[in-house]
Amino acid sequence: VIQAVQRHNSDIEKSKSDDYPFIFDEAVADRVIGIIGKMRHTGGSFAGKRFDIQPFQAFMIAAIFGWVRKDNGLRRFKKVYIETAKKSGKSEFMAALEIYMGFFDKEAGAQVYTAASKRAQADHVFRPAKAMLTNLMKESKKLNSIARVMRNEIINRSNNSFIKTLTSDSSTEDGMNVSCGVADEYHAHTTDEILANMESGAVAREQALIMIITTAGFNKNSPCYEYRNNVVAPVLDNTFELDTLFAI
Repeated sequence: VIQAVQRHNSDIEKSKSDDYPFIFDEAVADRVIGIIGKMRHTGGSFAGKRFDIQPFQAFMIAAIFGWVRKDNGLRRFKKVYIETAKKSGKSEFMAALEIYMGFFDKEAGAQVYTAASKRAQADHVFRPAKAMLTNLMKESKKLNSIARVMRNEIINRSNNSFIKTLTSDSSTEDGMNVSCGVADEYHAHTTDEILANMESGAVAREQALIMIITTAGFNKNSPCYEYRNNVVAPVLDNTFELDTLFAI
């Protein structure tokens, strides 16, 4: 966490140079935080209350969405790695981000996928996404007129976008044009096949976002542990440069 914040602050200093291609746009970051703050929790003692964005969540949202390219305003980060403790609210956090990406990212024909090793795991994010959106629809006539919440899919009828699950035990998805892919509990994935499929399906998008969120797990032979040690840690250690990865 300290390294992620230090990297953010260091990059803000770098952005003052004309040669640095990225800039942190507070207005963009604030917009996303504001939209997510209008969503409501779906379970426990917070159910029905406005999303209580914690400082660490606000930092992640701000960094992921607020860093943009100077030349065209598109998002800097194409990939996200978040490793967090159990019971840190990651499922509802990612559900909120999926709703944003499917309805508020201004991406026509957005395709948002929750990827997990099993459908039951994917539902940990997809179920709260459905509940959050249903609550928003009750408060917004416009959203109610364009959103359709079904058992296995959420549809944005205004621009042909959708949110759905993708699992290794489901049929192969051909022709994916991924705008946002979320790999939940990546430590439980025995291969990187699903993640690789989402990444290959995102190449046609100008600012697709692939997000990994996971608890640590115990399998040191997993693709998650390999990526964590060989890419994420070196980026945060500042021994490997990958400007398009946000990691924490």
